[in-house]
Amino acid sequence: MVHLETMLVSVGITTAIAAVPGSDNIFVLTQSAVHGRIVGLIITVGIALDLFVHTTAVALGVAVIFKTSQYAFSTLKYAGAAYLLYLAWQAFTASQGNFKGDKSKFETAPKQFLRGFILCIANPKITIFFLAFLPQFVVSGNGSVIA
Repeated sequence: MVHLETMLVSVGITTAIAAVPGSDNIFVLTQSAVHGRIVGLIITVGIALDLFVHTTAVALGVAVIFKTSQYAFSTLKYAGAAYLLYLAWQAFTASQGNFKGDKSKFETAPKQFLRGFILCIANPKITIFFLAFLPQFVVSGNGSVIA
């Protein structure tokens, strides 16, 4: 059982960090502005699912690989940078019709979901955050770490 004091600190810090916009927030805002709020919600669901993946990875100890292996972390870092550059290239080369509400090139919901998921999973900042932040609130004497 998690102590109330630990839970309050965890929720407070998480809320403060969530208020600071990152690449995920900016991506959701721009896609919502261009394609509408439904697309923004679909991308947000993809990002949220990935946060569960990160949480599970830390709980199972898989994320420690990125902490101990410079090669694994570098691969994640460069994959994330490449994906962000790809998204930037798409934004710079997009025709002006995309910004005037032209829905002829509208991407399907699964593709938007996947874009949000990949953006979040390729973001090394999130992995570092989960590695540094979550273990502070895990007390093995309180029972199952995964729970």
